[in-house]
Amino acid sequence: LRFHPSRICVIEVWSDQSILDQRCDRRVEKMIKRGMVEELVGFHDSFNQDRITAPEKVGQRRGIFQSIGFKEFHPFLVLNPEERKSEEGQEIFKQCVEILKTATRQYARRQAKWMRRRFLLSSRDAPPVYRVDSTDPARWQECCYQPAEDILTAYVDGSVPS
Repeated sequence: LRFHPSRICVIEVWSDQSILDQRCDRRVEKMIKRGMVEELVGFHDSFNQDRITAPEKVGQRRGIFQSIGFKEFHPFLVLNPEERKSEEGQEIFKQCVEILKTATRQYARRQAKWMRRRFLLSSRDAPPVYRVDSTDPARWQECCYQPAEDILTAYVDGSVPS
């Protein structure tokens, strides 16, 4: 760690896994509604144009290709505009959405696993980890915000948070 564990306060914003999965799925749907696919199509078209003009500069193992979204939508992106509108194209689109939702849920699980390994199961001198529950957004103030504020206040005051 960059700082001594006594100078670090880690607050894990936790949620029940089934609720987190639903949130991940809604996030994907929201990204699509906000123009993610159009952005991917634009990038894909630009990328392919660059491949034609400077093939030695283009690699598919770095950068955008490592992000979640681009590779999941590749089967849809390689279709021409007419094919994308076809029944088959729309079926491919739906499959890509499901693959993206799965990848997003898996990424959220990897983040939680990293957190556990880094702070909770580590044999290193790790800082204490305090968990707040964000499962129910209607109870955000009571279950997440206020407990986090209490933890930080105690930490800043030099006492042990409860």
